[in-house]
Amino acid sequence: MAQIPPEKKLAIQNALDIVEVIGEVVPLTQRRGEFWACCPFHEEKRASFHVRPDGQYFKCFGCGEGGDVITFMMKYHRLGFVEAMEELAQRAGISLEVQPGRDEGPRRETLLELHDAAEAFYHQLLVRGPEAAAARDYLAGRGIHTEEAAEWRLGWAPPGRDRFVRHALGRGYSRADLVASGLARERDGSLVDGFYSRVLFPIRDVRGQVVAFGGRTLDGSEPKYLNSPETRLFSKQRHLYGLDRAAREAAGAGRLGVVEGYTDVIAAHRHGYRWVVATLGTALTESHVRLIRRYVQGVVFIFDGDKAGGAASRRGLDIALAGDLDVRVVELPSGQDPFDCLGGAPPASGPAVFERCVGAASDFVAWMVHRAGEGKGLDSPALVAATADEVLRVLVSVGNPVKRSLYRRQAAEALRIPERDLVERFRTLATPRPRGRAPAGSGLPGEAGRAALGDAGVDRAAVGGIRDALEGELLEALVHRPGLAGGVRTLLGPERFRDPRLRGAVEALYAATEHYAPAGPAQLLAVVDETTRSALEACLARGEEGKDYSEATVKALAERFDVRDATEAAGRLRDGLPGLEAAAQDEALRQLTEAHRRRAGGRRLP
Repeated sequence: MAQIPPEKKLAIQNALDIVEVIGEVVPLTQRRGEFWACCPFHEEKRASFHVRPDGQYFKCFGCGEGGDVITFMMKYHRLGFVEAMEELAQRAGISLEVQPGRDEGPRRETLLELHDAAEAFYHQLLVRGPEAAAARDYLAGRGIHTEEAAEWRLGWAPPGRDRFVRHALGRGYSRADLVASGLARERDGSLVDGFYSRVLFPIRDVRGQVVAFGGRTLDGSEPKYLNSPETRLFSKQRHLYGLDRAAREAAGAGRLGVVEGYTDVIAAHRHGYRWVVATLGTALTESHVRLIRRYVQGVVFIFDGDKAGGAASRRGLDIALAGDLDVRVVELPSGQDPFDCLGGAPPASGPAVFERCVGAASDFVAWMVHRAGEGKGLDSPALVAATADEVLRVLVSVGNPVKRSLYRRQAAEALRIPERDLVERFRTLATPRPRGRAPAGSGLPGEAGRAALGDAGVDRAAVGGIRDALEGELLEALVHRPGLAGGVRTLLGPERFRDPRLRGAVEALYAATEHYAPAGPAQLLAVVDETTRSALEACLARGEEGKDYSEATVKALAERFDVRDATEAAGRLRDGLPGLEAAAQDEALRQLTEAHRRRAGGRRLP
């Protein structure tokens, strides 16, 4: 298992504000210095999801989910621990060295260095290689000349099956590095390049680091487009081509344009639309929406007129709306993608035509009504009803009730039908709620409405299976007040805990508080190992709103251990007295007296 030093985890956690991190994806409402929302992990109508800025942790009093910013990143974004830490480290601007375990593979830094080496290798082949003439001609035909190819660091993967493999091995990278990076793969016992005979487009994360490549063939072979496989660095469902360049411009414009192709992005940026990005062979996903919401609240889909009504474009629109993004649609002339439209000749295409289309962007309701009635009108009652149902089915996924109401009113006006009829029809379509939809009012993607607790991630065995309620209560209190652990430890060693799971967690908690002196639950979770972390998160989840975790309460719980143990010891001694000899009876009576004294008063914490 990968190792991250506790000091590094604490530094990352201290550099971030959990309210800001959660607030990017969950609409929070402030009440008396604390923040509340409808829980993203189960369906609810009243806000029971609580974020504490003072303790830097969250807790849902409805489903029991709770933890620190790391916990939230893992559960909300469905990330592993190391992935969550890497994401948070990037946000915090902190370099993270992850020491891989025996089965973890190469370090992230090694994979990034290897991608940099691949980018330089393939770019030089494109610029200087005689075998890349066809690739240079193809790019020139797309309006991409040497300077622009250099700006975007485009490359050429030659026909040979192991050119990059030999280059990388010669620079000291291992076979394991190459396979883990996705830049090479095993075939019949040999290592071969992941790309050959393709023009390459480097894919970068939001920090501008190359994490993958997209390749296009020139000879018509299939697949025409090929991305790097899913790796530790890359997932096509979580990356957008060009976002590293577009993020700042998009934030200034208040919108992010989404197209389908690499060259569409390059052409758009060339003509000044530097707020445009592309998906990577998929429709827009929930992970994309969460990424987009870091920078803007509005997304503009730029569709080829022939594809605008397709299933993929509709899926992306649904997910964007479910993610509480403001959605507008640009429809280009039939048969033209953004590259064709920007690079074509007037009057059918050209930059002026593209600008006119962007300026005429429609909100999604107007666009859907227009598409439904295109060429047919909306005179048919059946067509009006079908169009209304189509719009309303999309509205089911809109979590924000204010937006949903406004969209419904727009639809009623566009379809020229009474709004009350749409309200009634909406109730029919929305009940029962489709599986995976977001809870009303959450403003979150459907994935966030995870099947009411079965998938929520709380360790129910750890929460519900505690053998001794007293032990569970004390550990729960110490998770909330780790600063009191030192005093408790003087009275109760870990061996006093009978539940083996809690015993291990208490031992780790004592060690963590002794070495790192965490101020609250969030800091405690940051410095323990993952197994202990899971147990402590479960204890944190048991807490109730307004529960007393004062020093007096913690001391009282600790002192009750003596009472519990003494009561049981007294019972055992009493049962065994008749069968003992005189001397043994005297000793047993002495122990019994001591047990009764302890039960009555208990020892006091320092």
